[in-house]
Amino acid sequence: MLSPVDLVIQIWEINKTYVRNAFKGHTRWVLSLDFSPNGRLLVSASDDNTVRLWNIRDGATRILIEDIPMCVDEPRYCSAVFSPDGRYIAACHYDGMVRVWGMRTGQLSRRVPARGHWVTDVAFMPDGKGLISGSFDRTLRY
Repeated sequence: MLSPVDLVIQIWEINKTYVRNAFKGHTRWVLSLDFSPNGRLLVSASDDNTVRLWNIRDGATRILIEDIPMCVDEPRYCSAVFSPDGRYIAACHYDGMVRVWGMRTGQLSRRVPARGHWVTDVAFMPDGKGLISGSFDRTLRY
């Protein structure tokens, strides 16, 4: 059983070694974190099958919603990242799909098959025009 401490995202002040912010909302392990390019937002992917967007200042959170429920034996978002320009969030899922949300609307804009089994990581290309994913089948796809 997880303790409540295991479910908290903490932002540490490195030079002073104290917790500057603590965010609560996930109900299972947090597997991925990424700051927006402007540093004002944080995205998290969790074993609780959610992708959350956090406001760094006040800790306000919202869940990025998918319009079609997933049917997999082990639902899990493993990785979530901001695009280099901050306009999109991409997240990969064990079901082999990468989902992309628009930041302006918060709506799911694209579902892309990653062609791998249990996709575990996703990253935007440096120019922001493409994605690359990695999976348990030891492949990278772009």
